[in-house]
Amino acid sequence: MQWLACLGVIAIVGGEAAADPARTPYDAGRFDINVGFYQQGRELRGVRIGGGFFVAPGFEVGLDGTHFWGQPADVEGLSPYFKYVFTPWYDSIPLVPYIGASYEHRWTDPNYYVADSFSARAGLALTLPTNNPRYFVILGAGVVVDHPVERCHNCDAYPPNSDHIGPEVFVTAGF
Repeated sequence: MQWLACLGVIAIVGGEAAADPARTPYDAGRFDINVGFYQQGRELRGVRIGGGFFVAPGFEVGLDGTHFWGQPADVEGLSPYFKYVFTPWYDSIPLVPYIGASYEHRWTDPNYYVADSFSARAGLALTLPTNNPRYFVILGAGVVVDHPVERCHNCDAYPPNSDHIGPEVFVTAGF
């Protein structure tokens, strides 16, 4: 009789676990903080720090701050973005493709306006295992295509005056 009671407890606990699917890093309602590095042309390298929120499974909206260093001057930027992660593949492998787009306003100091741009990105994101399913860590790498909306008038050879394609790598941590 005791073994029957144990089997009943195992069935109930197992049934509850099966009814509650495992959370993925890309579920709606998850937050993340990200740090990324990328290059634009030969002149500028940048670091991007920001955060996002998944409004629907796989669909993230967020805001990033950017600092580029290089020639002819250092540049700051602020960028709202959205990204879609192809979550249907997540169940089979932790490496999933993503696509995204952003608008970025850039400046060097209050008196020196640079340019605004639209960017598109695509790449792969790898979810690393963690001890707690509430938290996640993602490594990613991809390509960014940057298209200036306005041409920079104060800087003849400045990189935002033309389209650029460059690499990006990032680390994301979230909850």
